Amino acid sequence: MFYHASKKGGSAMSKKLIRVVIAHRFAGLRELVKELVLIEDAGLKSVGEADDFFDVFKVLETTLPDVLLIEVKLRYDESTMDNIDLIREKFPDLKIIIFTYNFRVDLMLEFIDKADAYISTSVEADELIRVIRIVEEGGTYFTFPERYGQSPDEYIMDLFLSSLRYKL
Repeated sequence: MFYHASKKGGSAMSKKLIRVVIAHRFAGLRELVKELVLIEDAGLKSVGEADDFFDVFKVLETTLPDVLLIEVKLRYDESTMDNIDLIREKFPDLKIIIFTYNFRVDLMLEFIDKADAYISTSVEADELIRVIRIVEEGGTYFTFPERYGQSPDEYIMDLFLSSLRYKL
């Protein structure tokens, strides 16, 4: 289940070549994404990769990509949450997709106002291509786990109410 909101009002997907940097601690996953997703036939091009934040900033400064596909934690246990504000400050037009194997709704909710998308690494290649295009055009995309047939709004409301009950 997913939630997608367009900020531009649902325009047709463009054929512009979208430049993508992938930042993930696992080289094998970076290679797989480059091979299956970041291909010019799909309108996407890999312009750099990184496995730690030093390299993330270096690659972003030298390549000026459209989209950053980044894991929640990089090598040396560096937290994306701790660095996302700096990324946004230095690269305000960059679209950021949180791309994680450790899908946690609590983390997704923390990133919801900081990132443009939050998806699992288990997403199909075609879906990841679609998400990159949606985000590059100004939309947002957040995946939610299926839970008893609930809509994303109902799921978030349940989480919110549960947290209130816990605090009271």
